[in-house]
Amino acid sequence: MDVQRKGVKKRKMIRWIVIAVIALGVLGGISYAVMHLQPALPSVEAGTVWPDTVKRGPMLRQVHGLGSLVPDEVNWISAVTDGRVEKINILPGTEVRPDTIIMELSNPTLTEAMVGAEFDLKQAQANLADLTVTLQSTTFDKQAVAAQVTAKAGADSRSRRQAVAEQGAAAGLSERAGEEAAGDHLAVGGSAISGAEGQDRSA
Repeated sequence: MDVQRKGVKKRKMIRWIVIAVIALGVLGGISYAVMHLQPALPSVEAGTVWPDTVKRGPMLRQVHGLGSLVPDEVNWISAVTDGRVEKINILPGTEVRPDTIIMELSNPTLTEAMVGAEFDLKQAQANLADLTVTLQSTTFDKQAVAAQVTAKAGADSRSRRQAVAEQGAAAGLSERAGEEAAGDHLAVGGSAISGAEGQDRSA
């Protein structure tokens, strides 16, 4: 004879409730763990990995990719005068130095002024050459005149010395002639006196 079991449905219900609570707890724990998981490391191919022992020191990292370089600091260079860009010698990103010519500008006004200045310079150089030749010619003329004056002064000095010498010689001859004439006169006088004395003695 079958015996009626009491409270079976109640025990089954309690068991299902416990199982449901446990299942909910497990699902909640799994969900919490998944939410707090860190991102998974990217997968790489074995051929691109270099396995080695970890060492301390500088690590060089090279990244290849497409893009454009953006400068950290931008310096604007303004031209002193207006002009039109004729030629760009270097491109952005090129290393430059203080004497590097970045671009070439053209200005018709400045070009015309430069041509005029070059013409004036050539004319001034020609004038300088003419003036130099004139000064040299004048210098040579002055030197020639000075040489002539010096030569004339020397000739005049020699003429004066010769004239003085001639005058001195003439004066000497005149004095000598006077002395000779005086001597002759004295001689004649002496002879006359001697003759008179002879006549007196004869008498």
